[in-house]
This record gives sequence, structure tokens and C-alpha cells, in this order.
Amino acid sequence: MTADHVTIKALGGVGILKRADLPAINTQRRQVLDLMSDGEWHGALAILQAAGGTEGLRRLRELRAIPNLIVERRRINGARAFEYRVRVIDQSQGDLFK
Repeated sequence: MTADHVTIKALGGVGILKRADLPAINTQRRQVLDLMSDGEWHGALAILQAAGGTEGLRRLRELRAIPNLIVERRRINGARAFEYRVRVIDQSQGDLFK
């Protein structure tokens, strides 16, 4: 099995995604990471716009696989809408100060 096949399987895209789809997915994920790297809260619309596609929130969820990175979610004004932010955990300190 090639690395591309492993990536497609990890994305849940077996039978849906093709090897040719991976560069666009990687670009969208990078664009979402660039937006989220400021550590501020961002709504779904901003994330979708940053990704340049309809799968922006999926690309955000994929960021959870990055070591030392936490994707946080909070409800907006009690509604069924959420906003998200990304935090980096300093592994040198462990979880002592949480």
C-alpha cells in the first residue's frame, strides 16, 4: 500500500478520493492552519473561506492529528453554532500547569 493510499484511508476517502485530490486537500489544510495559528477564536464561515472550499471544517478536524496541537470548540451564544481555536501544548512542561 502506498503512502497516498494510507492518507486516503486515514481521511475516510476510500472509493471517493483519488491521488490527484491530495494536493488540494493538503493546500486547504495548510490554509486552515495558517488562519488558526493566531490562537484566536474563528467561526465556521471564516474557516470555510480560509480553506477555499466546502470542506474547511473537515480540514480543521484533521489538524487534531498534529502532535502538541489542540483544536478547541465553544458554542456561540447558546446556539447550535460553534467557533474554534487552535492551541499548541508545550511538551517540555507536560500537562502540569493545566
